Amino acid sequence: MARDITFFFAPDDEAAAKTRSAHPGRALTGVNCAGFDPDDAVVDWMAFFDGHVLRDAERRARGKWPRYVAEILNDGVGVFVVSADLVTALAGAGQDDLRDLASYWGERLVEQNENELSAAEQLSVVEDVARLAGSTGGSGLYCWQW
Repeated sequence: MARDITFFFAPDDEAAAKTRSAHPGRALTGVNCAGFDPDDAVVDWMAFFDGHVLRDAERRARGKWPRYVAEILNDGVGVFVVSADLVTALAGAGQDDLRDLASYWGERLVEQNENELSAAEQLSVVEDVARLAGSTGGSGLYCWQW
């Protein structure tokens, strides 16, 4: 479970990868959060928009896992790309869809024994990342985690 998570914009993979050694910080617009595994979250979020419920082995086998531009090393820091499909789905989601997504994600967190976030916090993360996705302006959306 990541202690520090930032979803952020970067012009390209190289710029995003450079944030691995230094948090994206103020130079790049982002959303800060904590208390969950962000790569698991984006798999769950994409499954929701695809109309699937993925559990356990099926989740590992069929999930749409993110591509890392800076692999997680011994220090636990990594940076991955949020897929264009997920960015589009989040940006186009209405408030009801986001509430349903947060509820679906909360159920997945409970199943994985990773229920560190309240329902309100889950909704806040989903809404904030969706708002960010809706304002990409041609930049890519990435996630830095530690």
